[in-house]
Amino acid sequence: EVIDQLQAGCEAPIVRFSDFDNLDQIRNNIEMTGYLIGEETATEVLVDKMDTRIREAVSRIPKGATPPKVVSFGPASYTAGGGTLFDDILKTIGAVNLAAVNGVDRFGQIGTEQVAFWNPDWVICGVDPGAEESTRDWFFENPVLQATRAGREDHLLLVPNRLYTAASQHVADLVELLVEEIYLTEEDQ
Repeated sequence: EVIDQLQAGCEAPIVRFSDFDNLDQIRNNIEMTGYLIGEETATEVLVDKMDTRIREAVSRIPKGATPPKVVSFGPASYTAGGGTLFDDILKTIGAVNLAAVNGVDRFGQIGTEQVAFWNPDWVICGVDPGAEESTRDWFFENPVLQATRAGREDHLLLVPNRLYTAASQHVADLVELLVEEIYLTEEDQ
């Protein structure tokens, strides 16, 4: 294993973070990093800024807004269910993670027919730079996905993978993006 190789060739302590399943774990990982490098004050400020940005984004959601039904899904057919950071972020912004509600635990593969059956308001898809157009084509040329509310209403949100998979203070960027795109109209922004 990589950790064993690192320990064999290094006299410095090796720390491995493995918990990235919710916002509390992200906070704890940042705080632990600060402790390990002697920068507790700086990481406390960083966590406070992250939390403030998340609170401010959530406060922009219109009062009484219907919780949008969301599914993460892309060309590889993977989705993020319960027990994932994506699920925790959706709960934080008051959205419904259809994969979690329908029993997907952690990450799993589902088919387009399953997405159509769930009929999401929004499909969220992580994309690498340069893959935006091909991912949009994949979604909008698929008649099964086009039959969903998300397909009919052009509610495919392509999120750069650097945000979609962020397991750091940058989750605040994802929260802000989701609130802006899912809840806010142009007049609200």
